[in-house]
Amino acid sequence: MAGKNVGAIKNPCPKKLLKVVWNKKDAYCDDKVSLYGTAKHFEPNTPATAYIAQEDAFPVAKLNGTGQNTFNIPWTVKDVRTTGPLTYKLTGTLEAEGQTVETKKLLVVHRVPDKAPEAVNRNMKSPPVITFNSAHDGGLTGDATIKKDGKDWKYYDTTTSAWTVLPRKINQYKQYYYGWNAKFKLGIDKDKIKIALDIQIQKAWLGKWVNFSSAAPPAGDGMKGWAYVKEDGPDWKYWDTKSKAWTVLPRSIASYTEKDVVFTKKGTNFVGRDNASKKWPEAFPEPANYEQKKTDWLNCIHKVWDNKFVLEHKNCPSGAFKDYCKWDVRLEGKWVDKSGDRKVYAVWEQGSSGRSDASNWYLSDTRDTTAAHETGHLLGAYDEYAPDGALDPATYKIEDNSIMGSLHKDAHPRHLDILLKQAKSKINQWTTRNWDFEIK
Repeated sequence: MAGKNVGAIKNPCPKKLLKVVWNKKDAYCDDKVSLYGTAKHFEPNTPATAYIAQEDAFPVAKLNGTGQNTFNIPWTVKDVRTTGPLTYKLTGTLEAEGQTVETKKLLVVHRVPDKAPEAVNRNMKSPPVITFNSAHDGGLTGDATIKKDGKDWKYYDTTTSAWTVLPRKINQYKQYYYGWNAKFKLGIDKDKIKIALDIQIQKAWLGKWVNFSSAAPPAGDGMKGWAYVKEDGPDWKYWDTKSKAWTVLPRSIASYTEKDVVFTKKGTNFVGRDNASKKWPEAFPEPANYEQKKTDWLNCIHKVWDNKFVLEHKNCPSGAFKDYCKWDVRLEGKWVDKSGDRKVYAVWEQGSSGRSDASNWYLSDTRDTTAAHETGHLLGAYDEYAPDGALDPATYKIEDNSIMGSLHKDAHPRHLDILLKQAKSKINQWTTRNWDFEIK
């Protein structure tokens, strides 16, 4: 008798199937990625081990997880070397219940790309500044940076090293501001943040002039108008336009208010830099220390700013190796004849009374650190001296020993706050990420 048909018997040991893929195609350091596995016929909470390896190289990570129908094993990309290749590829291997599978498509990991220096131009502005009037301010003279402290406006008193309430109400002073451009070029070359700084330099000469008093000598000069003046041995002389000769002043030079004019050379003439109608009556001497000063200034700029700081990807999960998400801050300054990031005048003067500033670097200035200080402004640093420095309006920090202070000594990471912000903006733009950074 024929048997009864009871149907096909189910396989008591179905074949286990396992596949694995990356959940992303591309990644940068600190990205969250996952090895995503799909499985059939696995028991609940099956343990699995994942291996992440650079293509044809040793594993860079070993991870554990559990699953049944799916395995989702997360990993944070790390240890991407800034000195390594622009991209490298990672395989993912998943092992579970004796099955071993590998991703068919590789995860492409990128380092921050190399970029030629790009222009940075940031407007900078000081806190308000006032000018004291000796007669109305208890003998105080000169300029002073001021700040509001509660209901009071204060200036920094250098004699007491303290912020002190102004002698008069704030509306009785005329306020103005110091302004300049932080201007440089910023790029990346593997493990280096590259700052390119082109400085146009031109020779200039400082001349002086005074106004005459028509009052009779000895109280005055007995003549009107004004004249160029210069020191000639023990005497101060003025240029007599009638006799076309230098003539001894009627009074002591201390009786006059000397005014400065900066001249540049046009052909054989020396004309006013800011007013071409002014013309010095004779040839200025060629500054003997011009080339040496250029060398000294540039050396000092590099000594203070080049290779002194490191930009770091903040909270990067990588190890402590030097080239894991860290970039040395390198500055390359050079003199150029054409238009640059900044134009400065190397100013010759008779004597040494001139005070260097952002545009006028006096050849008589014995402090080569002046060039490094002014370069700090080009990088976005504020002054840190009182009473009339262009202080940081966020902190009003005063530190005499810093390169931005009165003694022109040490540079600090805070002096590169603008660089930090620009580097963050550009790197995040280049990588389409939102990383945070710090300078150490």
